[in-house]
Amino acid sequence: PRALRLTALAVSVVSVAGVGVTRVWLGVHWTTDVVAGWFLGALVVALAVLAHGRWVR
Repeated sequence: PRALRLTALAVSVVSVAGVGVTRVWLGVHWTTDVVAGWFLGALVVALAVLAHGRWVR
C-alpha cells in the first residue's frame, strides 16, 4: 500500500541522514565524505529504479 511505502521511505531517509550526521559529529568522517556517499547512494537508487522500469516493460 501507498502509506507503507511512504512510511518506509521516511524511515529510510531519517536513518540515512542520522547516520551521516553522527559520522561527522563523532569525527570519523569528513562532511565531504558523507555528502559524497549520499550522492553516490542516490545515484545507485536512481539507476536501480530506471533499470527496474525497463526490465518490467
